[in-house]
Amino acid sequence: MRVTSVKVIDRAITKLLMPFNTYVLHQDRRVVLTQSNDIMYDKLIHADYPIALYRRMYLKDKELNKLLGNAPQKLHE
Repeated sequence: MRVTSVKVIDRAITKLLMPFNTYVLHQDRRVVLTQSNDIMYDKLIHADYPIALYRRMYLKDKELNKLLGNAPQKLHE
């Protein structure tokens, strides 16, 4: 994180904010783990447009791969 142009101060700010970041991360984790896997009935709002766009592209790619007979590739091969 770069708040100032002084590295020592930036590192101190980052270190001070880390517990807050961890707290928020765990809140987000609880929300994600309680979500349904079925995305077809999600109720997205305007701010979720990037999510909707990503899902649309992902599903089209998945359908295209199925039509071409290609198996989805793993990311860590």
